[in-house]
Amino acid sequence: MLKRDDVCRAPGCTDRHAARLDMDHAEPFPAGTSSAQNCGALSRRCHQLKTEGFADIVDSRADGSATWVTAWGQRIALPPRPILPGRPDPEPPSRDVPPRSPSPPPPDSAGDPPF
Repeated sequence: MLKRDDVCRAPGCTDRHAARLDMDHAEPFPAGTSSAQNCGALSRRCHQLKTEGFADIVDSRADGSATWVTAWGQRIALPPRPILPGRPDPEPPSRDVPPRSPSPPPPDSAGDPPF
């Protein structure tokens, strides 16, 4: 995962400092496993915004692709990330589990979206 996610994987994040990345569980631990499919790197800011309910990952895959849903209902699909630069992307794995529904927005979710 550290090779795949050497930058924050939140949509629109410009934090490129690997030393400031947190490992995030798309489906929170302990319900979600600590696997390449469920985990990915987020900047500290994006991790806190996700934890506070401003965004949620409803479909996370081992190839690094994910679908984010903001508290305002915006769906953002991120493509797979190649593990080795210059190599073609692997075929996405088949998935038997349907995507999770997004978490409800936080109670004080007024204002501009953080992403």
